Amino acid sequence: MVIVDGQWVFPTGNEELSNMWNSIPFLPSNQLHDSYVWSGNASGKCTISSVWKHFRASSDKVNGDGLLWHAWHIPRFSFILWLASRGRLRTMDRLHNNSQRTCILCNEHEETHCHLFFACNYSSPIWQEISARAQMVWNPAPWPQTWAATVQRFCTKRNPRHKLVGLALASTVYHLWRERNYRIFNNRFSNAQQTKDAIIHSIRERLGGIDEGIRPPGSILLRACLRWVLGSGLGLVEGSCWPHGFGLLQSCLA
Repeated sequence: MVIVDGQWVFPTGNEELSNMWNSIPFLPSNQLHDSYVWSGNASGKCTISSVWKHFRASSDKVNGDGLLWHAWHIPRFSFILWLASRGRLRTMDRLHNNSQRTCILCNEHEETHCHLFFACNYSSPIWQEISARAQMVWNPAPWPQTWAATVQRFCTKRNPRHKLVGLALASTVYHLWRERNYRIFNNRFSNAQQTKDAIIHSIRERLGGIDEGIRPPGSILLRACLRWVLGSGLGLVEGSCWPHGFGLLQSCLA
């Protein structure tokens, strides 16, 4: 029993628990019905979601989530970009051994995040064309500062242009990192033009595969697709999946 003669009588023996009992400011009343109130929810009702939010460790919102996890994103591309944004890719400068630290893409400078994205003589011209096609201005600064500035400018998930920038950046970072790994582990080399074509092809296929439910207005998407086709050197690929209405535009260009 916890109520005797109108007074609280709580178990003793635990100092922390006793202090909690002593903090109760009111006496029991036989005139009112007992009820339970969960302080973790504004309604006073205990729900699974409110308990989860109460006990889980909270953390800051992911910096750049609008560029990383938008409706057009490609999961594996966004994951590599997320690692790169946090400086967590296993670049040569982060390996604790005596291995060669020279960038295998240019064979000139030490491989770091700042060098790969995009100070490298191999990656820089690739990104210049991709960023121009995405209609974004990329200031030549160290990677952390440039990433922060890009996040600030293109952070709206619902803005088609911002999503296109995120897709272009993620695709470029992914293919550069893949090319780096192919050279190291598979002794397989692609020139800058081949890597650029692979980036454009990935972006073009993603734009063509956008679901009806998450498409922006047709004119925006058609213009976006057109920029990734004309001047790419890849031509109009027969049988490619394009957004609704692109077939008419394709026939006009043929």
